Amino acid sequence: MNRIFPIRKKFLRRGITLIELLIVITISIFVFSSISIIMTQSIADIRANKDIIALQTDLDLAGLTIKGIIEEADSVTPSNTAISPTITARYQSLWETVFSASLSQGALLITNTKTGSTETVISTLKSINFNTTEARVVTVSLSVEKGSRTLNNSFAIFMRNSP
Repeated sequence: MNRIFPIRKKFLRRGITLIELLIVITISIFVFSSISIIMTQSIADIRANKDIIALQTDLDLAGLTIKGIIEEADSVTPSNTAISPTITARYQSLWETVFSASLSQGALLITNTKTGSTETVISTLKSINFNTTEARVVTVSLSVEKGSRTLNNSFAIFMRNSP
């Protein structure tokens, strides 16, 4: 028993060597570098997803706003100029609403012609087009953009009150 005890004491006093310390530091650097790369990529993905969610929200808002007005109209008058596409929707003589695009500002505007008030629906508009080739149906194609991300949507609206 006395023989084992002195070896154990010698082993406990030894400590760690410089090589062991360098190996631990090197492994730690690799681990922290890997964690840092993963975190950086995750943050970039989160930012990209936030942009896509914001664009999808704008696309939905514009679509629902346009649909809600044009669906109740009895007549529409589109003007698809390259600078500022517009569509005027009216119901008898009760109301008249104009949707216009300010492409230089990237905004879709809605104007109530009775009151003269104008509001911005979305501010990420890239392009919009109104097509009225079919009777009682308006086809809308719109595109929104934020940074390098772009989302497109196209939908048809049936005018319930059109003669």
